[in-house]
Amino acid sequence: MRARAYWRFYRELLPVIAGFTMINIALFGLMWSYVLCVTLGTLLGYLGFVYFKSDQFYFYHNLGLTKWRLFEMSFTINGIVALVVLSCLKLLSSLLFVNI
Repeated sequence: MRARAYWRFYRELLPVIAGFTMINIALFGLMWSYVLCVTLGTLLGYLGFVYFKSDQFYFYHNLGLTKWRLFEMSFTINGIVALVVLSCLKLLSSLLFVNI
């Protein structure tokens, strides 16, 4: 049950993280965008959730999850997902001979 709650919380953060990552890929390239996506992207997504959807923390609190634990797990999930996605983008760009 907790895995579903962590995944749901991460999906709530994903639009902010994805938008931030796309901007970083355009500005800084693929490798720096990974670092910024995992660190600042997760933080911005979390802050956006706190600002816009703070009343939903009661749902996670009733499951026994703290804000800090939600942030830790979303940071971990984001690191894994970003590694897979950006590795695929790097492979695709090397196949197409495009330098990202």
